Amino acid sequence: MRRLRAFTLIELLVVIAIIAILAAILFPVFARLKEKANQTTSISNLKQIGLAINQYQGDYDEYFPHAVDFWDMYSGRWSNQEAIEMINAKRQLNIVLDAYIKNPELWHCPSDLGKSTLSWVSGGSIVNYTLPLPAGKSSYFDAYGMSYIYRTWLCLVQGDGTRVQLGRLRHPSEQNVLQDGGGYWHSRMKRAPNSNSAADLADQRYWGYNVLFADGHVKNHGSGYVFAAWGTPIE
Repeated sequence: MRRLRAFTLIELLVVIAIIAILAAILFPVFARLKEKANQTTSISNLKQIGLAINQYQGDYDEYFPHAVDFWDMYSGRWSNQEAIEMINAKRQLNIVLDAYIKNPELWHCPSDLGKSTLSWVSGGSIVNYTLPLPAGKSSYFDAYGMSYIYRTWLCLVQGDGTRVQLGRLRHPSEQNVLQDGGGYWHSRMKRAPNSNSAADLADQRYWGYNVLFADGHVKNHGSGYVFAAWGTPIE
């Protein structure tokens, strides 16, 4: 009879060490692949929302949807009377476009972490405007039905008394319309900004936003480019 040979303790420890090393190498790779897949899904969502906005504009003389996003609706920071009237009327963008978008999941960025949102650089300092999640909610989509921020100024009456039409935009390929609610969702820096601190400013280097532009293209950009896009003249 052939004698069976068992593993020695040393051999078992070597096998365990090899498995641990492989796991340490592969897990970050899998995490990056998952994040890339989430980013691709978010970009696809925004492209389809962009098509819906174009359909809306076809029905309403090229005007942008007369609506606000979830941050406008619940942050309490608006002072513009027209925006306040839309907020009171519950004209949230995903509801206004409901006739054009039959799949609510298109408003869901799979990397949506909630926690906090809009961040700006002013004079070299970071300023964060936060919107805490309601108790028991894990994402902005879960709480408010959408993950994306709308450039609401596009639908408001401008200084000359007119509203913006798509054909009047000077830089449609640089004009942001919709974007992720948090730049850290698609970065390796998953810590949400929670103070106007040097650490937040340093983290921003790694942030990335998926952005829908007025000409219909969608791309992931770093925070610096996105902040600059918010400064693009509307007309």
